Amino acid sequence: MQLLEANKKWSCDGTFNVSLFDQLWIVFVRLAHSYVAVVFCLLNRRLQFSYEFVLKQLLVLRPNLSPTSVAVDFKNLSLMLSSLPEGGNPSLIFHFQQLIIRNVSEKGSKSLHDSNEDFRREVNLGPAFAFVPSHDVVEAFMELRIS
Repeated sequence: MQLLEANKKWSCDGTFNVSLFDQLWIVFVRLAHSYVAVVFCLLNRRLQFSYEFVLKQLLVLRPNLSPTSVAVDFKNLSLMLSSLPEGGNPSLIFHFQQLIIRNVSEKGSKSLHDSNEDFRREVNLGPAFAFVPSHDVVEAFMELRIS
């Protein structure tokens, strides 16, 4: 827990079906040039509630936890933004953006992404929608398309 509190760069990831539980969810901290696993959670279900519970318990144990960046799977981005102090940090978006770019490549649009500035701009703006309330997404998308 001391490492978790002392280090401001975290990463969270899960491994499935490696134990009697549904998921082994791990919180890592950045030390020097690598990440070290510091929290191991055995979860019965892959539900947002489970992740929220873990984060809330960490904050109970160490109320001063305040990471400056957390790399997470894009499915857990909104969870991190809502569960951590100050609503998390925009640097959480990095991992999400990397997943989008990987998906663009896997769908056969890598050359378009590399050669077309407008397409690349639109793809790179995609992660910003994680910060837009769901009822405003369509309007925000239209504003970005016009600009």
